[in-house]
Amino acid sequence: MKKYIALAILVSIATHARAQDDATGACEQLKTFAMQDVVIDSAAPERSGSFTTSLGPVLKDLPAFCRVVGYATPTPQSRVGFEVWLPEKNWSGRYVQVGNGGLAGIIFHQLLGQMVERGHATASTDNGHTGSPVDGRWAIGQPEKVRDHAERAVHVLSDIGKRITAKYYESAAQRSYFFGCSEGGREALVEAQRFPADFDGIVSGAPAGYWTDLMDTFMQSGQALHKDPASFIPPAKLPIIQQAALAACDASDGVKDGLVSAPAKCKFDPQVLACRSGGDESQCLTAPQVSALRTLYKVGYVRSCENETAAMGGGGGHYALGLGT
Repeated sequence: MKKYIALAILVSIATHARAQDDATGACEQLKTFAMQDVVIDSAAPERSGSFTTSLGPVLKDLPAFCRVVGYATPTPQSRVGFEVWLPEKNWSGRYVQVGNGGLAGIIFHQLLGQMVERGHATASTDNGHTGSPVDGRWAIGQPEKVRDHAERAVHVLSDIGKRITAKYYESAAQRSYFFGCSEGGREALVEAQRFPADFDGIVSGAPAGYWTDLMDTFMQSGQALHKDPASFIPPAKLPIIQQAALAACDASDGVKDGLVSAPAKCKFDPQVLACRSGGDESQCLTAPQVSALRTLYKVGYVRSCENETAAMGGGGGHYALGLGT
């Protein structure tokens, strides 16, 4: 019994020491943590409870965490930006690296915030370039940046993030995961195929695979909606399209539940939404809009992360998914 009491006292002292370390600069000390081809620009506690993301929205009610910002240079032409967020208290013992969206170019703070709320040490990268997630000009004449985006950035960060985590907590993560949707889902598949030893588990949601076909689909969809101004479908009309598509296809999977879970069986004809008067009304589509919608259905369909998760019973979108052991 005395042995157990002594052990409990030691654990209590160690936990208290970690809290004291946080208060006296454990986070800031990461600024001098030396790693090959890595520069840590800043390491500081975030205790305000709110954080303005790279996309604009403000995250609120965040727990206190240590924010580490830096970049890696795996090649002379590379500059892989990253952030690592480390909960000050109640660390789950897990390291969860999160993916990006679109063409990346930013740190996806929304996912970092959600992982920190769950007590996970977490990290994300800009995939080796900065800019809008819908701007691909960074890739022109930059083969190393293309490779950073395609595979290297996530792989490089997996080592950096776990090392920073172990340094801060003075203990390696018990489990490591990668989690991503869309572009992040593609990153997840690349990790599984090329670097399977990086993580204990990988979650790939709505992966943006087959990039040549995918980009061609985006191009044709954009042309269908914008080449002729009359073809543009305003957002206010999207609900009537959704309702008509659900009415035509909801039961195609054998269950009428407000979801189209078998889109390949869907035979929705946009002509049912054509304005009978020939004019432009709020609850129907003009002839050019019907033609544009037909093109969108012909070249493919875009599955949103939120809808796909709902179909799997996730309820709150891919980004609300919790991680087990």
